[in-house]
Amino acid sequence: MRKKIIFFIPSGCGGAERQAIVISRCLSDDEFDVTYHIFGPSNQLEKFLPTEREVVFHKEPVFTHNMISNLRKIIKAEKPDVVYGPEMPVNWRLVLASRFTKCRVILRNDNYLYTQSFTQKLRLAFTYPFADYIIAQTDEMRDGLINGLHLSKNLVHTVANAIDKNYIKKCISEKNPFDVSEKVRFVAVGRFHAVKGFDMLVKAFKIVKSIIPYSELFIVGEYHDDNPVYQEIQKYLGQNDLEDSVVCTGFKANPYVYMKNADCFVLSSRNEGLPNVMIEALYLGTPVAAMKCIPVIERIVAEGKTGYLAGKENIEELADAMIKASELGRIVTTYNLNTEEKFVEIFRNI
Repeated sequence: MRKKIIFFIPSGCGGAERQAIVISRCLSDDEFDVTYHIFGPSNQLEKFLPTEREVVFHKEPVFTHNMISNLRKIIKAEKPDVVYGPEMPVNWRLVLASRFTKCRVILRNDNYLYTQSFTQKLRLAFTYPFADYIIAQTDEMRDGLINGLHLSKNLVHTVANAIDKNYIKKCISEKNPFDVSEKVRFVAVGRFHAVKGFDMLVKAFKIVKSIIPYSELFIVGEYHDDNPVYQEIQKYLGQNDLEDSVVCTGFKANPYVYMKNADCFVLSSRNEGLPNVMIEALYLGTPVAAMKCIPVIERIVAEGKTGYLAGKENIEELADAMIKASELGRIVTTYNLNTEEKFVEIFRNI
């Protein structure tokens, strides 16, 4: 009999949500019966979900006051063997919803404990001990959870993010979005939020543009005209005559064709859990320029071989890294990209 798994995922298109789908794709339909329950005002994940699997979309605000009872109703009705939570705001609620049921609980922690509020830390401290398996993306994240929440070392495990290689292969077969020219193209991917550091990125690009006049920057990610980060960036571009050199594409279901055909991928984040989009860029053979916002970045990027690094929030160093990385050409990453079997093992043995 196949093991029944439910993935509870908010409907946004961030890294934690996308990674949940990637992990689910590692699970064979021959061995696992996978169902998705998506919560949110609109299902941005629809294009990424496997069409052959059951998807239930709950059109409602993600974190309503009755979310715990809603999760519990689903668990009691469907009686899964395992439930999966992709991020902290879902995780503590999912633990409470699954209490006194027979299902096992797998949680993926999406960020470092020190980034969380005191209230959130209390919630996690109360609920995380009742999970059956907690995934930390890096050793530093694991240590933070164990020490900060007083969790058992046997409960929290470091497992790097998986990459959906088959899906990426399909995506990069689509048409190159760039025109044929000798321009040097830089690409960044992410939502327009202060944590992504796009305000620093455009300032670094101004320096790059003065050195490489024929360069362009593409920022691939959803924005709204009233988004203060987007407004700040547009104001800066206008003041510095960069409107024709910086393109904000908006949301793209396929960012991989941009990443694949770029001369350099840029990570300007102020903070990350594990920068999966940067790992995907390396997998695609694109050199990276990255700020060292978390320690693991220095272990992922081979300086001078697969990219160049800059100090955290150091705009001048980021510009220098962008220029140098764009000169590397296509690269082959040394970072371990094969974690698919580990996720199968986790769900199989839980």
